[in-house]
This record gives sequence, structure tokens and C-alpha cells, in this order.
Amino acid sequence: MTTTGVGYHCGTINCCGGWYVVAKSMECGTCAGYFTYGIKFICEDLGFPIDFDVINYNAGTASICYWAKDNPSIWGNNEGQFMFNDKHAFYHPTKRPEGALNLRHIIDHWTEVAERVKALEAQQTRMDITKSLAVIPVDEKLDAIIHATLVK
Repeated sequence: MTTTGVGYHCGTINCCGGWYVVAKSMECGTCAGYFTYGIKFICEDLGFPIDFDVINYNAGTASICYWAKDNPSIWGNNEGQFMFNDKHAFYHPTKRPEGALNLRHIIDHWTEVAERVKALEAQQTRMDITKSLAVIPVDEKLDAIIHATLVK
């Protein structure tokens, strides 16, 4: 893959969409074409609605781009809405100060996003458990017996 059908060169930020098309093609046996189809597949696979015209793609109009813009602490910076058209969407002050220069940088960034999502999910689970435990009635006599047993 050296260029896409619309003239974007490999190695640009659009390449992640293009390679996603290739990966999906290997999975399902058909190739959809432009990198914009890769964006469509990424949205589908991550559970985002397909709310843009794949053929006449307008950068940043995919729901996943709006999500990244609205959730900069999870995305990792304030440029996430440009994930398919600007290398700075993958900026990290120490790891990627120039943004994404290759696909490895994009993969690393998405891995970091996944780690932040998992951490938030774990935090939410802990909060849910704490709420559940708070409704258990307090039995001071039972607490005293348990405490006395543990102190021995």
C-alpha cells in the first residue's frame, strides 16, 4: 500500500484507517477500499455510530472524533478529534512530542487510551461496591465480636 484512492500517502495519519481496511479484509475476505472505510470499521468495532458519509468523508465528523474531543483526559490530549487527519492527535509530551510519526505511535496511543478506559471502569466498579456496602445495616454487637476475634 503506497497511496489510497484519494491521494493520501502511506505513512500519514490516514494510514491507520487504510491498514484497518486491510485487516478487516483479511478477516472477512473482501476489501472495501478507501481509508474512510477503515474509519467506518473502527467506529463499528468500538461501538460508535456510523454517522458520516464514508465516500465523502469530512475529517472529524465521525462520532469517535467527537468522543475524543469531549473526553481529552481519556484520549490523552486536546487534539483527538483530528485522529484521522493530523499527527498531533497522538501527541504525548514525552513519548510522542511530534505526534504520530508512524503506525507504532498510533498503536501505542490507542493502547494508552485502552488502559485509561480500563482504569476508569475499575474505579467505577469500586465505587459501585462501596455504594452497595453502605446499605448494609450496621450491627455494633457483631462488629465488636468480629473485632475482638481479630485482635486476639
